[in-house]
Amino acid sequence: MEEMKALVLAFPDHLEAALKSGMASGYRPSGRKFENIVITGLGGSGIGGRIVSQLVAPTSATPVVCANDYKLPGFVGKHSLVVISSYSGDTEETVSAMKLAHQSGAEIACITSGGKVLEFAHEHRLNCMQLPSGNPPRAMLGFSLVMLHFILWKEGCIDDRFILDFQQAARWIRNEGGDIEQTASKIADGLGDRIPVLYAGSDYEGLLIRWRQQLNENSKLLCWHHVFPEMNHNELVGWTGGDERFAVVMIHNEDDHPRVKLRMKICRELIEERSRHITEVWGKDENAIARLVYLVHLGDLLSVVLAERRGVNPVEIPAIQFLKNELSRWP
Repeated sequence: MEEMKALVLAFPDHLEAALKSGMASGYRPSGRKFENIVITGLGGSGIGGRIVSQLVAPTSATPVVCANDYKLPGFVGKHSLVVISSYSGDTEETVSAMKLAHQSGAEIACITSGGKVLEFAHEHRLNCMQLPSGNPPRAMLGFSLVMLHFILWKEGCIDDRFILDFQQAARWIRNEGGDIEQTASKIADGLGDRIPVLYAGSDYEGLLIRWRQQLNENSKLLCWHHVFPEMNHNELVGWTGGDERFAVVMIHNEDDHPRVKLRMKICRELIEERSRHITEVWGKDENAIARLVYLVHLGDLLSVVLAERRGVNPVEIPAIQFLKNELSRWP
């Protein structure tokens, strides 16, 4: 229990360490003009790509998409940058995608702590941002978020404003730590022993996936998420069969579309007819990176609080280990 909580509380330290590592890295810009960028990775190694792709979407002239599979999109080729993200370096889906990227002639950059990905990077002289080893991949998101930004900056896809933004975010999270923990406890109170349902605007789907993954792995909970406005065209009707077994967390942000804000207000009233257990969360700070970092940290702390209350070990993931062992029998 204490090991995972310590890793979660070290989030601002991880952001600062990643900034130092990125500035000191020997990353060699390719000088190529890319038509597209694909970030491929799974689980705790892949979520950084999902979050970053949404963060840079408003400013990057080059589309950034994610692939969470053995395969890559058919458009990947010599005008593509493929970022390989695997903490262990041995994630079989990501290793498969890496080999396909190499065959396609794409430029490849890697983020890993070792394994086959690091070996491949050394063999083919690829740019590689190396992570500290020996931790659960999901606990290294701070490094992933920052290093992905460094790769995109070095390749000319974004500017360097993210450096100051992450520095400010790390200081702010550290200063607000006590209040964030209190907020996490209040959200846990609202959830109780019910099934969590997570909602936010579509620009924050990566964040929702992170919350869901952390509740799955750390808290050993099933839950689901959806985004506005898409949920208004399907899942809202599903609430006809909703009841008090479900508890909703609605995440609001100042940059949500005005009509999304209105939709969320109306939908809260509709959902309350089926379940009174609705907690609303507001992102803080005007800086998009700081706002996102705050919400990531809040969700991570929530998962640890729920793990403690449920009496489960947030580090252990026996189901995933069992699956990997079984898969290893069929190479």
